[in-house]
Amino acid sequence: MLELKRLWHLQILEEQREKSLNKRIDPKITKKLKELKTEIEQGQEKLKELKDLYEQAGQLQKHFSQEAQVIKDKISAVSEKIYGGSLQTKQIETYQQRHGDLRKKLLEIEDRELESMQQREDIKQQWEKQKATLANDTRSFKELHQEYLQGKEEIKERANDLPGKSKNL
Repeated sequence: MLELKRLWHLQILEEQREKSLNKRIDPKITKKLKELKTEIEQGQEKLKELKDLYEQAGQLQKHFSQEAQVIKDKISAVSEKIYGGSLQTKQIETYQQRHGDLRKKLLEIEDRELESMQQREDIKQQWEKQKATLANDTRSFKELHQEYLQGKEEIKERANDLPGKSKNL
């Protein structure tokens, strides 16, 4: 009778072992991990795009700055001729017209430079926001992954403990 009792208990332990091995981690956790992984990858790609846009805006800003400097140099040269006293009255009017045109062009370029500076600042703000979101997603992923690993380890320990119980019979 004792032998039958041991066999019965052994059978129960075997069933528990099978259940432990077949028990899986909560599918919600694995689903959430996959979603977070996708979000992190997309966030990293978005950061890369924003970085490229930021650099392009910086190059454009530099280009406008250089172009404005060239026009300022031309304005200085024209002003020197106008006020230098070496020109005739008709020539002075022509140079004054040219001076006015250069001033208008300079204002346009400076406006475009300011726009590119603002665009660059907007991109920087988007980048900072995306960086914070990515850091938050990464932290959540790490916490959830740790929970997943702990659950996996618990299942493994329970499955490994059952054979020890059956030897004690």
